[in-house]
Amino acid sequence: MPNAYKTERFARRWKSFSFMEQVGHIGIEVARARHWDERNRVHYRDSSLECVLQLVDLTLRFESKPGRLYEMGIFRNVIQDILDGTRQYGCSLESLERFCMPFAIIARTRETAEAA
Repeated sequence: MPNAYKTERFARRWKSFSFMEQVGHIGIEVARARHWDERNRVHYRDSSLECVLQLVDLTLRFESKPGRLYEMGIFRNVIQDILDGTRQYGCSLESLERFCMPFAIIARTRETAEAA
């Protein structure tokens, strides 16, 4: 689990991202966890999921909109559920990745448009 996510410097950088960028970055880490899960590398998958939890916690720390807080709270619970192995929510890493990736695409599109 990278310690970089725990630093205040990283937290300030994370806060500067839009919500869409944050969820997009979270999605990339979810994709990494899915990659390791498909290869039965549980340790690496769990490490990636721990990173997801840290990023979600940072998002929750800086978010103020109730709807987003609610959604990210549920998202966090689902990730924790997968990490614990209980799978009571019945979600897969693939479905969570599909949830996150449109945010990454929108954030990248906006970033590209602003740079032009």
